[in-house]
Amino acid sequence: VDAIPGICGQPYQVGVFNAGDAHINGVNAEFDWNPTDNLSVGFNMEWLEAETDTVLELGDLYVESGTKLPLTPDFTAGAWATYDWSVPSMNANGYARVQWSYSGARESSLQYTPFVNDDGSTNPYPSWTNPSYAIGDISIGLQGDDWEVSMFLNNVTDERVNYGHASQGGYTQQNLDEGRMHVDTIYTNRPREYGIRFIRKFGG
Repeated sequence: VDAIPGICGQPYQVGVFNAGDAHINGVNAEFDWNPTDNLSVGFNMEWLEAETDTVLELGDLYVESGTKLPLTPDFTAGAWATYDWSVPSMNANGYARVQWSYSGARESSLQYTPFVNDDGSTNPYPSWTNPSYAIGDISIGLQGDDWEVSMFLNNVTDERVNYGHASQGGYTQQNLDEGRMHVDTIYTNRPREYGIRFIRKFGG
């Protein structure tokens, strides 16, 4: 009988199981308004209750009924405003737009798993709470029949969003002999950026 390989020789394995019953109930609303011929404003929002309906027990897995589903924020929202005007001398329309979006916190997994156990050992796939975030963009420009030029400022507040962590809990391997500690790897958004964009359309 071959010996069972150690951690370094054992392939990663992923199991996918039916997790029982769950529900997602919520409210979604959207509002658009044109207070003048040139100005339009609006917002949307969504509130969700996303929870399990059954107790889940499978090996070391235990999840109570009513546990929040992962990767699902309780509340999201967005708001925007656009002002446009005619520029006859250039046969174009000018516009200025501001928009903002918000997302609540999200859990990374269904069952809570600490990064460090009571005995000091670490879990390779711990739970994470990805915090809420808000991102805003501003742009102003001119738009013709087949061209557009604009100045933009995206991610005005330079928000750093934690969309999720890499595998193995987001931590790279540790090597004390080389002085390399654990490093948390996070999937994030683009930082604040600004610039000038020119678009030209060709053909019919």
